Amino acid sequence: MEQKLIKQLKKDDSNALKEMEENLECIKHDINDLHVTVTDLNLELQNKEAETLKVMEEKPQSFENNIVATQETFDYNLEVKQQEPLDLLTVSMLFIPVFLHNFFF
Repeated sequence: MEQKLIKQLKKDDSNALKEMEENLECIKHDINDLHVTVTDLNLELQNKEAETLKVMEEKPQSFENNIVATQETFDYNLEVKQQEPLDLLTVSMLFIPVFLHNFFF
């Protein structure tokens, strides 16, 4: 009876060890896949950055023009927004004297 139990325990230990080794191999494989993916993404990012810098070096005037155009658009939009309250204030200021004039006369 004891021999059977010892044999069963050894078998269970052997199976558990085998399962752990298989899991370890899977983990190693997953880590390698992840490393390759991250490396590929880093290279892709570096290539895109290099391409962008190359284009910027080749056509600096184009980028400067885009920056100036964006700034001008921003300035124009800012001016338009600043003028809107003035128009409303002007209408209000005209309405008050007319109202007062009609009220008192």
